[in-house]
Amino acid sequence: MSSEESELRSDSALEKPEYDRLGYGDFAEDLAETVHTRIPSNEFIIGIYGQWGSGKSTILNFVEYELRQKENPPVITKFNPWWFSGQSDLIEKFFSQLSAGLDTGGEYDEIRDKLSKLADGLS
Repeated sequence: MSSEESELRSDSALEKPEYDRLGYGDFAEDLAETVHTRIPSNEFIIGIYGQWGSGKSTILNFVEYELRQKENPPVITKFNPWWFSGQSDLIEKFFSQLSAGLDTGGEYDEIRDKLSKLADGLS
């Protein structure tokens, strides 16, 4: 057995579709195209379901990568609720992360202020 065959490998999610060996890249590209071109006037939710280790995080990373390649890409803010405990902590951190994900160039200043007030009121 060669040293490459016996070495341990990380189980980290992939970041770019160019490293895809399981065929998730095409699905992620199609999903990103749908998200980018068919944004509804109301809010929407997309769920990625699968067993632990099945590649959900990799798919999300690929979708994010594809969206960032688009002309006029959407604002993308990552949030992982598993990192927080308790409802008030979760609410506060969600709005804090959402606010932090908005650029500080002036375009989103009013939204960030409203998010801050909403987070204070909810937590």
